[in-house]
Amino acid sequence: VEAEADIAHAKFKVHPSDFLTFLKMWEEFNNVSFKSKDKKKSRSQMRKFCRSHFLSYQRLREWQDIYEQITTILRAEKSFTMNRQPSSYDDIHYAILSGFLRNIGFRKGKNIYQGAQGKELMTFPGSTLFNKGGQWIMAAELVETTRLYARVAANIKVEWIEPLAGSLCRSSYSDPRWEKKSGQVIANEKVTLFGLVIVASRKTNYARINDTTREE
Repeated sequence: VEAEADIAHAKFKVHPSDFLTFLKMWEEFNNVSFKSKDKKKSRSQMRKFCRSHFLSYQRLREWQDIYEQITTILRAEKSFTMNRQPSSYDDIHYAILSGFLRNIGFRKGKNIYQGAQGKELMTFPGSTLFNKGGQWIMAAELVETTRLYARVAANIKVEWIEPLAGSLCRSSYSDPRWEKKSGQVIANEKVTLFGLVIVASRKTNYARINDTTREE
């Protein structure tokens, strides 16, 4: 049964994101529910879909209820506009990352990531990223068993992190020097988030860092 379930679930996998795997699952489930206008027949088809794909009908119905509640609230918001086209990978994962900044990781080796606050993470074997992860990932949850696993993960771009993290980031400065071309003193800035280096070195105006550097 487990092998059959793995085969059935494989059709939903979308690299490089477990979040998109859930989205594909949701879309196919909804397609089944919208095929029939007869509610009783529609429910029967949805149950059949879930049985054949080894999915929980009850959980997917909960997804539908939550989705309907959220969309009802958003339609009442005058400033919110519903998408006419599907969102891009970047837009979806930039939004998700805003809630999972503590669950990011930088690749150290195959399936091994340096996580926040010195934690070492391993990509969960059931993830679509297992053996295929990018340089930076985020995870919906970190689960510790024999080791700390990153579950429900996706590749992300490091440049997304700083704008989302804002004041959670920490900057340090080194090598202040006069730059003739720009006519100012510049320094190298290193930016970290929870101990992870997200910007290794970038030039910054030394006078604009704080009052002390301005006086210097």
